[in-house]
Amino acid sequence: MEAAANTEPYSLRGKDFLILALFSLLFSGSSLVFVHILSTHETAHCENVREMFATGEWLIPQYGGRPWLERPPVPHWLTAAGVAVYGHSDPERSYRIGSILFSTLALLVFGWAVASCLGRTLGLMSAVILGTMREFAAYASGPEADIFLACTVTMAGALLLRLLFAPEAREKHLSFWGKRSGSTIIFFCLLGAMNAMKGPLFGMIFIGLAISGWALWNRKYQELKPLVWIWGWLATLVIGAAWPVYAYLQFPDILDLWAIDYGVRWQKGYLGEPFWYYFAQQPWNLFPWAISTFIGLIVTFSRVRQGDSMLRLTWCWAILPVLFFSLFKGKHHHYMLSCMAPAAVLAAIGAQAFWRSLHAKPSWLNWPLLALPLIGLPGAIAVILLRNKLPETTWAPWFFAVAWPMYAFAVWWMALRKNGQTAFVGICLLFCLANVAVRAYRSEYMNHYECDKEFVRDVLVAAPADRPVYVLNELHPLWSSWMLFYAGDRVKLLHNITYLRDEKIHDRQVHLIARPSDLPALAEYGTTQEVVHSRAMRALNHASNPYTLYVLELHPNLPKTSAEVRMTPLQATGRTPGPYLIH
Repeated sequence: MEAAANTEPYSLRGKDFLILALFSLLFSGSSLVFVHILSTHETAHCENVREMFATGEWLIPQYGGRPWLERPPVPHWLTAAGVAVYGHSDPERSYRIGSILFSTLALLVFGWAVASCLGRTLGLMSAVILGTMREFAAYASGPEADIFLACTVTMAGALLLRLLFAPEAREKHLSFWGKRSGSTIIFFCLLGAMNAMKGPLFGMIFIGLAISGWALWNRKYQELKPLVWIWGWLATLVIGAAWPVYAYLQFPDILDLWAIDYGVRWQKGYLGEPFWYYFAQQPWNLFPWAISTFIGLIVTFSRVRQGDSMLRLTWCWAILPVLFFSLFKGKHHHYMLSCMAPAAVLAAIGAQAFWRSLHAKPSWLNWPLLALPLIGLPGAIAVILLRNKLPETTWAPWFFAVAWPMYAFAVWWMALRKNGQTAFVGICLLFCLANVAVRAYRSEYMNHYECDKEFVRDVLVAAPADRPVYVLNELHPLWSSWMLFYAGDRVKLLHNITYLRDEKIHDRQVHLIARPSDLPALAEYGTTQEVVHSRAMRALNHASNPYTLYVLELHPNLPKTSAEVRMTPLQATGRTPGPYLIH
């Protein structure tokens, strides 16, 4: 944790890459040991991937056979790569592999680039800190598209720092038309690839805000010269426009979907949150390095004010997206994944400064028992007060209330080691221990979907193997994905209840997964008989309205019609009603 000296190499060694890769794989890969059933948000992404394998349609993601254009296909390809290697039989593991490997790649690139600017120590520390930040670690081990965008932005931002500030990467002859280094080419390609990870321009905003704020702050526009390259921007344009243009040619009304994603969320959104939401959420995203990040801001303030160009860009990348996206009503904590990397650099600088202060003589901080009243006791009280939030285990609140002060003492004691490397490695190992403990506890006691998984097994036994099981779409556009993904090829989604009129449904008796709240509407189509229901108690499937398998006897005079009707991207995602099969 000692500051980089002039003699320190501005590059990572071969063993550094190996250690960093192993650390990342072990930290995120613990999710492959302590398995957790996928959530509805995760299965929405995974169902897209599963249907890609089933249909061979790899360019337009589908969900229940409908065009699902909320995300471009590249994150699904990256997830599919892990599934192709591991197989489909163990989805809780196979669908996580792509996220784990891609986040590990991002950490390697990030650490390498930061080391080329600030030295080997800060490069390694920054990468490890980013990998152990709560939000990044959570998404790095989960199959969702957001981690792929965040890693792409992280790598592009890291290469930007290297391109502008690394002594060994500075190019002497910068021509608007000429050749550039491999790092420069990859930066522009990654900039365009952000459009293939999420909706158009969203990822680019993080890098654009950082560059714009930095340029206006510095007002030294000659520093932008490495970015003035025609072939780089053409690569960004071609790569960035490829899938949006293709999707538009297939579904011109995808523009309406993008308009809602960007325009409507300015004023409202189903994720509507107050202006201050990110200011309260981001420290929790950065946990357990939030205090170090704040210290880093304080420590670097004078250097930033005096004109340290790299730190100014780091500040802009870390702070401006939080301010900008706070203006929108529609907010979500995972949107800030893409600006956690610069916070990790600040946290590394802050951790160094804090470690040095611990060893200043005299220092009242040199007493590890201080961890008990400052950190341990408040944490223990919080656990006791929030004990009802923990699963129904009588021992857990009291165990954590005792364990937390001991853990805080161990972290503080380790920080007092006179060798900075020993202190940092020891603290990170303690964080790994906590990560494993939390994942083990979550796997054992917080698998809220276990009852629903049992229900899926019961459905596949109870329903005839030679007939499809229909799943009635739910009000929330993501909820049905869980049942579709875990039930697999035996099930078929009904976009809404009117799709029971589909002329391809020839049987008078159909097996249908719905909820008791759907029974009044189902009475218009036939008579129902319950076969089996889920015992789930999770929030989206409470005991009074569980998933239930019904045998639906369709009315003999029920009018039928073709279900081959065009469905818009907005209708597929539940943003607008319809289409309805009206005879």
